[in-house]
Amino acid sequence: MRSLGVTPTEHKSRVENVPDRLGLQANGETPEADEERVPPRASQNLRDEHVHVLRMLKVLEWMRPLLAAGDYPPSEDWSDIVNFLRVFVDRCHHGKEERLLFSALRQVADDQTRTLIEELIVDHVEGRRLVAALAYAAGIEPALPGSPGRERELDPAAADQAIVDYVALIRPHVVAEEERLFPLADRSLAPEIQQTLEEEYRLIEQEVIGTGAHDTFEQTVERLRARYARRRQP
Repeated sequence: MRSLGVTPTEHKSRVENVPDRLGLQANGETPEADEERVPPRASQNLRDEHVHVLRMLKVLEWMRPLLAAGDYPPSEDWSDIVNFLRVFVDRCHHGKEERLLFSALRQVADDQTRTLIEELIVDHVEGRRLVAALAYAAGIEPALPGSPGRERELDPAAADQAIVDYVALIRPHVVAEEERLFPLADRSLAPEIQQTLEEEYRLIEQEVIGTGAHDTFEQTVERLRARYARRRQP
């Protein structure tokens, strides 16, 4: 795990308190926004998406006790989760970062920031591997791309481990972006570049997931969050 320039205890506290620092209440709800809106920032679109990413991580964590108890989630829910992680998180959110924000920052960044960007890209690659492991463990697809489809059973232990590994990867990843990369982008990039990024983020959304599909993914998160919040153990 990368160092964020803080002690291990401070870093653990920051990771555990990501929902608080992103404006999420204890129940995962987002408080109403103030009436005054800040001007567009290079990072705002990505910060907004982090809220939904973190909510899906919470859904995954709520599923773990169910797996341990033999109360297995249906394959439809696993499919929705994997689709969200692959399309919304990786292709859309990470696509915006890799194709737009990271490229813009490399033009103005120092060596330390460029190193951070490369570490974040490594996380993206590892995230794809872990999502593939989750999909396989959940029994919703074969192990290798292009392999013949076949019915498989859920492997609860493997699914649980995939959840643990993915959450352990993505939460610190969000911390690194929220606390280091995004503030740098907001300070360093010229206003016209930030406005252009905001416009091009929308183009990537249309290209990758289609018009209106962003809202559909958000609704999927809310549906799963409501379902597994009710089923979680007290």
